[in-house]
Amino acid sequence: MNDYCMCHILSYWEELNAMAEEALGRGAFTEAEALYREALYRAEVLVFHKDKCTKLGIAIEELYTISHKHLQACHTNNICRKNN
Repeated sequence: MNDYCMCHILSYWEELNAMAEEALGRGAFTEAEALYREALYRAEVLVFHKDKCTKLGIAIEELYTISHKHLQACHTNNICRKNN
């Protein structure tokens, strides 16, 4: 995967997290959970390219951990299980 694609995935991960936070603010809990899951998938893609991420300065362990923490918090607080 080329540098541009890696950076684009990182950018999209950031965008998905921002959209999820906005969805939480609107009370769209199911939407927020779906967005956090999509962000986790992007983090997983980056993990498979660890050497490239290291070269580009992308902190994949941090992204992956943040993604898991967002989903965990979502479920722990039961906010994503409510209906929209």
